[in-house]
Amino acid sequence: MNQSDTSFFEGRMHIYLAAVFLVGFSGIIFQVQYLREFLTIFYGNELCIGSILALWLLGVACGALAGFAVPEKRAALFFRSSCILLHLLFPLLMSLLRMSITPFIPGHGEYIPFYSLIAMAAIFMVPASFQIGFTFPLACSVIRSETSAGVSIGKVYISEGLGALTGGVVFTFLLAGRVSFVHIALIQIILASLIILFTTTLNQRLKQGVSISLIIAGVLCAVSPYPSLLNRFTLQQRWNAFFAPLPLNSVSDTRYQHVSISKQNGQTDIYSNLKYRSSIPDPYTNELYAHFTLAQHHNPQDILIVQGVFDNMIPPLIAHKVQHIDIIEFDKSFYETVLPHVPQSVSDQYKRPEVRLVFQDGRFFVQHSADKRYDVIFINVPDPDTALLNRYYTRNFFIAARDILKPDGILAMRLTSAENYFGESVLQFNAVIYKTLTDVFPDVLVTPSEQKIFLAAQNTGILTTNPVLLIDRFNTHHIMDDRFQPEIFIPFLDKARTEFTKETFASRLNNLPLNTDHAPVAYHYALSLWDEFSGSRLKPLIRLVEKIDVPTIITMVLCICMTLIIALVICFKRNKLTAGRRITLFWVIFSTGFTAMGVEILLLFTFQNVMGYLYSMVGFIVALFMFGLTAGACTATRYIRNSKTIARSMRLLLVIECIIPVTAFLTPLLLTWMSSTDTVMITIPVFLLFVALSGFLTGVEFPIAANLFSNRKQDISVSSGILDSADHLGAFTGALFAGTFLIPLLGITATSVMIGLLNVTSCVTVCVYALFTQRSR
Repeated sequence: MNQSDTSFFEGRMHIYLAAVFLVGFSGIIFQVQYLREFLTIFYGNELCIGSILALWLLGVACGALAGFAVPEKRAALFFRSSCILLHLLFPLLMSLLRMSITPFIPGHGEYIPFYSLIAMAAIFMVPASFQIGFTFPLACSVIRSETSAGVSIGKVYISEGLGALTGGVVFTFLLAGRVSFVHIALIQIILASLIILFTTTLNQRLKQGVSISLIIAGVLCAVSPYPSLLNRFTLQQRWNAFFAPLPLNSVSDTRYQHVSISKQNGQTDIYSNLKYRSSIPDPYTNELYAHFTLAQHHNPQDILIVQGVFDNMIPPLIAHKVQHIDIIEFDKSFYETVLPHVPQSVSDQYKRPEVRLVFQDGRFFVQHSADKRYDVIFINVPDPDTALLNRYYTRNFFIAARDILKPDGILAMRLTSAENYFGESVLQFNAVIYKTLTDVFPDVLVTPSEQKIFLAAQNTGILTTNPVLLIDRFNTHHIMDDRFQPEIFIPFLDKARTEFTKETFASRLNNLPLNTDHAPVAYHYALSLWDEFSGSRLKPLIRLVEKIDVPTIITMVLCICMTLIIALVICFKRNKLTAGRRITLFWVIFSTGFTAMGVEILLLFTFQNVMGYLYSMVGFIVALFMFGLTAGACTATRYIRNSKTIARSMRLLLVIECIIPVTAFLTPLLLTWMSSTDTVMITIPVFLLFVALSGFLTGVEFPIAANLFSNRKQDISVSSGILDSADHLGAFTGALFAGTFLIPLLGITATSVMIGLLNVTSCVTVCVYALFTQRSR
């Protein structure tokens, strides 16, 4: 950059910082929209969260490495071009993702292989995140001040963090479920064009004219039907890839899920996150399930259905003359979206005096309904193949459900299984739920059907597999349902198959752990089933991760420590103090990035376990983390201005490195406390404060490390690029392993210990570096 360009820019640094703010603002909105899109494509499975965040961060890291290679005199030009390209790329890539999905899926309604997920993210998402990483060292290069490199990098870091905070809040509370990605992208393109326009050397009057033209063009495009038509067209193409030739009659994005409705031949099919949920009318699917369960009870009057809207459960329950039916549905918008598409006879069912609709998270309702007792509780959520669904199958939830059952009450649920033969994965998947139920309830019954019905009671003698006795109980209820004949219980409860099922499950009880909030092993076995059904061939890797235990973790940590110490010894013996300091700082930033992202994902899973429906709040939680990040960077930048010695900065770095592992170790305790505390007004603020604190500790480190890495302004793009790439490479590794493998396979506690111990290695490295530095004086 020549002298005139430099003086021009230094007079308008706030415009460039506004551009960096917009990059952070747009980046978090793009990231959350990609997460929501892949959660939909992947049927709501959170396995994709770790992978998607990892690839996003890998793109940012690669972009940062590429950015510091740009000559300083071209930094401003590349920065402006990259900002505009970022905002143009997102709507293009998102549209192509929806329109080009067919080659990546094996067939209609089939599980998507893991490698297809990775390929889609690499092709349609990484180019956008690459641009975000690319802008960081460029911004640091052109936003040079008269202070140290660390202060300059801190300004960029703070501006980007504030943008991310604002973007997360705006998307979560204003845009999510209300505005399509096309409209959002259009607004951001206009903003980016305006900001970049004012960083150029164009005539002021010309700038004003172009600005007014851009605003008018943007408003005209926004109010025209074309953005909505483009969004609908891309949704239709994605639907065709999964379900053609079924028609797509209605589609809606609520704050919590993606809802699709298909109607043909008088039947309405409902899909949530592209996963089939139910059909209306369908009086037969749940008829046997409802009658079989209620016939077990001598006088069922008070019924609770968790996630029971449009599940065709009301008619068979009314046939038993029940008095109260509480139906819990977490998403009111889902109910309002589907209601206009169902027959009047179905919508009238929800107006009956016996029926009460409660729009609340099902688990939250069960845990906070101590004043109500039920005769029968139906858990009508799908199989626990996601962390969201697994929370309804843990020991913690079963205890909460038991506490709101009457003494003769029954808990009922269903799981996908096999009728006459159990594969190993299917058996483990079903048996672990059976064992967890038996740990809470003294009497558990399992049917020998393909879709197994699990019934649990607090007292023995209530449940029976004797079809004759069950028919007698059924008849005493004086059922008003001519379609259903109780004689179906005789083949349904075939004695030989019933005994075979019971014996098979009992034979595995000693070899299986319990499914708990801290160790979601049912989710683990569901992933093994997904691996088999999708053909992802991840079983060797799954088996390898399963073998990780405490001695293995300690061995890994010791090996990392020894490697780093040997590298530092070599540097100091060769009198390369700067190289030793840079190795130390690179590993500090890498391990902190790993720990920060690992803890963030642990917190996301914790929120999912306790409160549910991360789909709606992921943007705000990430934004809060960014708020802590920004506050930490501000604090560190102010400290750098007042700190004149490297020794003081190293001491502060060491203190922060000692505190960060503690946040990982405390996460399981946070989950335990949140699960056992009834006061939401206390748990939520404490959780959010913990998220912000984790971000704060991460934010403090980066400017300090940047200041220590290089105090020369000539090296600012190099140091910012290297450290930014180290930060995001560490975060990439943390997201990939913690979100994709460690939490599902090892559980939250073991993962927390592993993440915390890894960051202990950076504490050791800083101590060794400080020791060698003192001896060299």
